[in-house]
Amino acid sequence: MSKDNGPREIATKVAIGQVWEHYKGGHYIVVGFSLDEETLSWRVQYENYPKYHAGLSITLPRSSLPPWSRCLSKWFGMADMDGKLVPRFTHLYDVH
Repeated sequence: MSKDNGPREIATKVAIGQVWEHYKGGHYIVVGFSLDEETLSWRVQYENYPKYHAGLSITLPRSSLPPWSRCLSKWFGMADMDGKLVPRFTHLYDVH
């Protein structure tokens, strides 16, 4: 069984339409969630979100590439950046 408690837990942590910054500098928008059939862990689906759209309340055309997917525990995990542990993703703002 998944160590995540499901959709209610996800909704308190991350939501569709939120823009997050990856520790390497890229900006990404959350576009959905999925459940890994093998591990039963929840995954965040996200797409590139250009930095020049920061703070604008607009709807961008969806990328022609499939969304990225990362398990929820790694989404909120830490990453090594030059020997220092930093959050893998940091919430920036919501797009409505």
